[in-house]
Amino acid sequence: MKHLFILLLLFITGCASNSTQKFPDEWARFPKPNGNACPDISGKYENIATTPKGESGLNLAWLIIPGSKEKQDLNSIEFNLDPLQESLRVTARSENGALVGSTLSQRNKDFYCKQGSLIIENNEFVNRDGVIAQNWKSYAVAKTADGLVMRYVDSATGLFFLVPIIGSHKYWYLYKQNP
Repeated sequence: MKHLFILLLLFITGCASNSTQKFPDEWARFPKPNGNACPDISGKYENIATTPKGESGLNLAWLIIPGSKEKQDLNSIEFNLDPLQESLRVTARSENGALVGSTLSQRNKDFYCKQGSLIIENNEFVNRDGVIAQNWKSYAVAKTADGLVMRYVDSATGLFFLVPIIGSHKYWYLYKQNP
């Protein structure tokens, strides 16, 4: 009976994780949003982010451009927003001239705009290795005087060998302007 009680407790206890990183005080502030219009993020930026601690962060091309993970040496990324066509052209380049690109469409719901940020979401259902989960990732980007700032939110809920798991994490990344 004692073992059944412990098993039942493990079953309902689960695991929860939540971390929220504050926006760094030393980074330039976002411009005042113009309703839910898309901010003009057009420009050329470093492909690897800087974190609030000054460390290297996420590879932006890998997050946005399908098939770009094969290109290990991508060092810059360029955005061209066309508000009339409701499209965003993304091109990543390496120092030796290799490039990879993609065009995202607002009409096809590849991105949307809200409160001064352009938002790209990546939702995934996972069912493997004893895990059944739903994972939501959101990349909200806006242009500041420092470059392209991204709020990255990663949330998940699911079961790991029948133990409930819930988690949410929010991080900030800066992709500096690249001349």
